[in-house]
Amino acid sequence: MKWLWIIILTLLFIGLFFIVVEGLGPKEKASKQLFRSEVISVNGGFGYQILNGKKTLIRQEFIPAVQGEKPFLIAKDAKSIAELVVHKLTNGETPVIHIEEIEKFNIEL
Repeated sequence: MKWLWIIILTLLFIGLFFIVVEGLGPKEKASKQLFRSEVISVNGGFGYQILNGKKTLIRQEFIPAVQGEKPFLIAKDAKSIAELVVHKLTNGETPVIHIEEIEKFNIEL
């Protein structure tokens, strides 16, 4: 009877260990999915911020990949590029925006 209790307790501890270890994994994945964007007003137009939870990761006040410091003229354009950055971050890609992507989204310059 004593051996039965030892086996039961051992299995219980092993099961608890795996529950704790598995519980850590989803939190890491969930943090990747906490990226979100916000359109911000800047002098002469719009920009965007990329946040992870409450932490600001990127504050982009100008159209990326475009020479000079030109803000987005339309909030919708800023939102489109911000959502592309969120998509890239969520998929583990670098958040760099290329001029071809600006052209693809028909961003008004």
